[in-house]
Amino acid sequence: MKTNNHTTTFWHFLENHSIEIPIIQRDYAQGRIGKESLRKNFLYDLKGALINKEEMKLDFVYGSIENGKLYPLDGQQRLTTLWLLHWYIALKAGKLNDASNHLKNFSYETRVSSRNFCEEMCKPENFESFNGNDVVEFITNQTWFYSAWKQDPTIQSMLRMLGGSHNNKNQADSIEKVFGCISYNCLSKKKCCIDNYFNLLTGEDCPIVFYYLPKDFGNSDDLYIKMNARGEQLTSFENFKADLIGYITKQSENELFDESRRAEWKNLLAPESGIPQKLDTDWTDIFWKYKSNGTSDCRMMNRIDEIYFAFINRFFWNELFIAKDKNGKYILDIGKGDENSTKENDNVSYKYLNDSDNPNDYDTKIAYKGFDVYKYDNGIIPISFFRKMKNILNNVFAYIIGNPIPNCPWDEKFHYIPEYDIDNDRNNCNVEITNNASDRILKVTTLNQIQRIVFFSICKYFDHDNTKTDDDKSLKRWLRVVWNLVSGEDENGRPQIRSTQAVRKAIEFIEKLECHDVYKSLIDNKEDLGDSDFDERCKEEIAKAKQILDKNETLRKYDGHCQKTDDSNYQTWEEIIIEAETYSFFKGTIRFLYKNGEGTVIWNDFDTKWRNAQMYFDEKESENFKLLQYFISCCTNLEQMKNAVYDIRATTWKNNLLNTKLLEVTHNFLFNTIPDDLKCGILESGKPQDIQKDMVYTNLLSNLRYYESTVYGCNLREMCGQFALLPNNAKSERKKYVIANPRNSILSNLLQNGKIKTDQQIVRTDFFWGWNINFIYNESFFQWYGRPNETELDIYLMEDNWAKYKKRPNPTTDKGTDQDFYYCFRVNDDTTKEFFVYMLDMLIEQSENEVKIR
Repeated sequence: MKTNNHTTTFWHFLENHSIEIPIIQRDYAQGRIGKESLRKNFLYDLKGALINKEEMKLDFVYGSIENGKLYPLDGQQRLTTLWLLHWYIALKAGKLNDASNHLKNFSYETRVSSRNFCEEMCKPENFESFNGNDVVEFITNQTWFYSAWKQDPTIQSMLRMLGGSHNNKNQADSIEKVFGCISYNCLSKKKCCIDNYFNLLTGEDCPIVFYYLPKDFGNSDDLYIKMNARGEQLTSFENFKADLIGYITKQSENELFDESRRAEWKNLLAPESGIPQKLDTDWTDIFWKYKSNGTSDCRMMNRIDEIYFAFINRFFWNELFIAKDKNGKYILDIGKGDENSTKENDNVSYKYLNDSDNPNDYDTKIAYKGFDVYKYDNGIIPISFFRKMKNILNNVFAYIIGNPIPNCPWDEKFHYIPEYDIDNDRNNCNVEITNNASDRILKVTTLNQIQRIVFFSICKYFDHDNTKTDDDKSLKRWLRVVWNLVSGEDENGRPQIRSTQAVRKAIEFIEKLECHDVYKSLIDNKEDLGDSDFDERCKEEIAKAKQILDKNETLRKYDGHCQKTDDSNYQTWEEIIIEAETYSFFKGTIRFLYKNGEGTVIWNDFDTKWRNAQMYFDEKESENFKLLQYFISCCTNLEQMKNAVYDIRATTWKNNLLNTKLLEVTHNFLFNTIPDDLKCGILESGKPQDIQKDMVYTNLLSNLRYYESTVYGCNLREMCGQFALLPNNAKSERKKYVIANPRNSILSNLLQNGKIKTDQQIVRTDFFWGWNINFIYNESFFQWYGRPNETELDIYLMEDNWAKYKKRPNPTTDKGTDQDFYYCFRVNDDTTKEFFVYMLDMLIEQSENEVKIR
């Protein structure tokens, strides 16, 4: 009797138990239309086992047992096929009367009709007139067979398994066609093979066995839904899973391997702890929380296959991305790895696995394309892959029983366990049709490049033996550091990690860290870091880790006074650093709070800067005009101003705060006391028209020009002085301030020395308001024109009281610049005060001489 290692035969099992397929299970699937090849292959394998008397293992059967009755969670399809085979062989051998007591112990409860059909099939009197030919026609013509049963999909599938497909009677895809008896011995009743089949199936040496684990899973409807939430037909994941287990099985039987190596592969198939058993039990629970809540088609409810499959695909992507050959060279060649590189797509495994998260090509997203693409390591999958997958999923299962995977405060769309894509009403899952119109799948949330790195990092955390304890604190620390490392943004707010090269660099750094003690691992890091954005983020995490480990036992009050106390208003360094990282637009990057104007790490300044940062910016990332005014006032030289971008978007603020060329400006901005004339309303967004006058008081503002006419409605040209000529690529230079020509410095110097007079409002002696500045020099009236172009110049001699430009009496040409028609000249950035006065005198002299000539 085959009962070793939890294996048993179907006949022996029915001697000791009854089997009832619960009503919540799906219909019998192996007899469906479209499964002809599956039936044919399976039935011939069964026949071959009987003829050759070679053991055939049918994998695991799990179930919940109550009062000696098995309610299968998994194995329903195999059990039903075995029942039909035993029934048919008993009928053909004339042993149905003897076998019926066993066969009655199998019942189908998916529908009342299915249950009644099974009962009628076990009544020998119903088949007394059967002549041995066309069993399905005989059954369907009996008075006990109700015509309504033809609408029961389980009964129809069972009949198709018995008699085959009516649309192709020559195809051997049924029990009758595969096991039908046509040999001379059988026809003459001398020694029929059917008798031999019956004796083998019901005897001690039956070669067809299945694994059965005598474990009580309980009788929860929820468990049955979990195990059977896979729709009406075999899903892509079911087919993939079968091939995955098949691959492991073939490796365990590979004669090219020595015994010890085959034993390693066999261990992955262990009845109680192997991958086949885990795939359908513990690991299913990981995804069950995120099961589909249905669509307009209720048959799509309670599904997990798509998200389960997506997770496995993402894990395969991880392993392909980091896999190296025996020489230490990456298997996946990414070429230059820039945003435009497609070298990695030459690898068919990478292209398929990467496209499984491509929202623009959903036809490749979940639909199974065959197992070859998963053999990423030169046509094989190394055993290390399966060991790692087993470790990770076992530990994820153990962890999520009591703890959710920590979320990222600024990326709510990332889900380590994939989730179904929900429609806009948050009610139903979105459905996609693959290239096979009948193969419907549910959409799954996707991953971008940064999220792939985080997914890899979480897998790394859970990759350890089962003796290691995971704790919520160490995982939160690990993920906090990882998110901080990968969350860099460029000046347009786009992720800085977009290319495969950038992904690889990040993963290489993360892979070297000890995820269960990340702070110490960061401090012990010996990598020679450069000055790229990612390197700067690495340096920041190292600096914060040192501060946390060195000072974490010191409790700190918000205002910076350090004391040891139990007062809840006090925080550890770790707590306050995390609070700052998640504030406003900071997204994990806060080095501007602990670095001084030279870039030196000085944590003593942190409290003041952190307090001011919360005053300047709020959680809603509000745009603040007056804050821009204050930031400009912190610039102490023109070079600093050249390196800053001046607008009020959150991304611009962050880039300015992190700009290494603005370290002194940022330090002064966050550390120094706010000037009294700016303090009023500093936290108010302010109206542009009110801010214009306020901004003239800021240092060096008179030397600024702005390329664009308006910034959020604030006309800066009117208050900043002369407007620079737009270059050909001016559009790409928007929101950039530039250094103005020396208008204000020249005029202010002449004014202070009594060389000129002006009727215009002078806010400060070094600042002249507006575009056009009117002034008097040697009793002559001049205007500094504020908007020159190729034909218009800067300085014009005017009629009295600036009535209009003074014209030349005899223009040299009808077509030319203003210099041909008026008394004027151009001022350049290198124009000195002395040359400026010389040109004024020249214009006056030319005008007087031409008047005399006239």
